Amino acid sequence: MVTVLAALASALAVVGSVAGLFGWRGRRQQREAVGAAFRSTVETLGSDVRVERLGAVILLRRFFIDRSEYSKPNAPYADEAIDVISATLRSEPTGDVQKVLVDGLAYVSTRRLTSKDFQHNQPVRRVPDAVGSAG
Repeated sequence: MVTVLAALASALAVVGSVAGLFGWRGRRQQREAVGAAFRSTVETLGSDVRVERLGAVILLRRFFIDRSEYSKPNAPYADEAIDVISATLRSEPTGDVQKVLVDGLAYVSTRRLTSKDFQHNQPVRRVPDAVGSAG
């Protein structure tokens, strides 16, 4: 019995090592990695170095482009990335950074954009039709 348990433990260790080599992560670890990447990208947007800021603007796309390493089903941080773009557009002077921000929105699905208000950076609040109400 002890040898069976030892063999099982060894097999699990090997499977864990192989999974680590191939970069397989649990859902929680993936979400944490995406969160760390998002925070880092947003922090870099505040850089005084123009090239770093442009790079960060381009990297924001990773959070909502379908074929990106960070865009999974229910793309964590996709809405936040769009909100960051919206907020930055309002405060950014006209120039290269603003142009690249707008260019990035071309990669956002229409479904995500229809719920955004780029003037106030708040979700659009839809009022249901008053069907059958007394007028």
